[in-house]
Amino acid sequence: PIGYGVLFPNFLAVSFLPALVGLTVNLFRLNRGDSLAFAPTLWFGFIGGIGLSLAHPNAVVGLICFFAAGLALTILIGKLGKNFKYGGPSAKSWRLVLLIFALCVADVLAYRVLSATNGSMWPVTREYSHALGEFLLVMPRGEASNYLAGILTCVGIYFVLRCKKYLWLLLVHAGFGVTWAIMVAGKPCFFRNVVSGPWYGDGVRVGCLMVITAIPIAVFGSCMLLKAILDFANKYGSVNNPSVLTALVTVPYLVVILIVTQLFGMPGMLQYVQNNYSLNSTSRLVDDSEYKLIKKVPEIVPAGEKVVVNSWNGSALVYALEGVETTEKHATGAYTDEQRLINEHLDDAEVMPQVCDVLAKEDAKWVLDFSNEPLI
Repeated sequence: PIGYGVLFPNFLAVSFLPALVGLTVNLFRLNRGDSLAFAPTLWFGFIGGIGLSLAHPNAVVGLICFFAAGLALTILIGKLGKNFKYGGPSAKSWRLVLLIFALCVADVLAYRVLSATNGSMWPVTREYSHALGEFLLVMPRGEASNYLAGILTCVGIYFVLRCKKYLWLLLVHAGFGVTWAIMVAGKPCFFRNVVSGPWYGDGVRVGCLMVITAIPIAVFGSCMLLKAILDFANKYGSVNNPSVLTALVTVPYLVVILIVTQLFGMPGMLQYVQNNYSLNSTSRLVDDSEYKLIKKVPEIVPAGEKVVVNSWNGSALVYALEGVETTEKHATGAYTDEQRLINEHLDDAEVMPQVCDVLAKEDAKWVLDFSNEPLI
């Protein structure tokens, strides 16, 4: 999520989310160790939930619609399949009922509030087979490929299925994969809108959350692979001391894992971030001359007056960086009728009085035009 989080608070929310996931797992008593009491769990969850909401509401929706849902399904499977050992004690039925009810309400409300209509849907960019491959290899952006991490994740999935432990983690990860595939490969329809509405129809937001489950699953896979190597070494190796053999195998193994997972992923992502967000004369979002102009806007525009901007060419950053009121504050595909009128017909204000009426209503007397995506 690094590349996606530079200009958005999603990265902060992704950093907070594991702590809330741990509290949610504890609430359902599916953790493997000692459990925190019910009251402190709710209290810490309430405080953490406030911080998570302030970081980004998408993470809250992810916590409810993915992690809590996976935990609920785990408990439901444990209750319906008496012979299925899912690796944790059961929770009270009323918690499950309330959670499922809250989950349904939250998804409907999120869809209605965020209004993910066909106009705000991001276009189909992949086939389902492509989306499935990206999910299995944990490469939802299709960039900075790290095949080792993807392979370890696949091995970890096998570990969960074989041991029948941590089922909730696998269910949540599968939920991310299914939602990701629907959002990037599914044809626009009401079902796709409902599924993707809480994330504004933007599959990358779900892709960023995928690492929360992929990392522990990859750790399981790494441990399983290490155990297999140790078993092979113990059977066919010539070292008689088990402790020495373990050290000789484990240390190089961990070094290789650390180096490969970093060298074949992080440099590419850092280069991606640098190419997109470094401030220079060729910067894609805002170049150095545009940035200097943004810094001067408060000296030109009287306080309280709005500036007409285009959120897709960086001019809307005058609001984020300098606090100047603007007609748009966030890049979106679902514009209001007033915003669409301004964007499409600002040049026609002399012959279209309704444009002037909207500008007067918005108290927008200034235009910041960066011309890389011409507004005028």
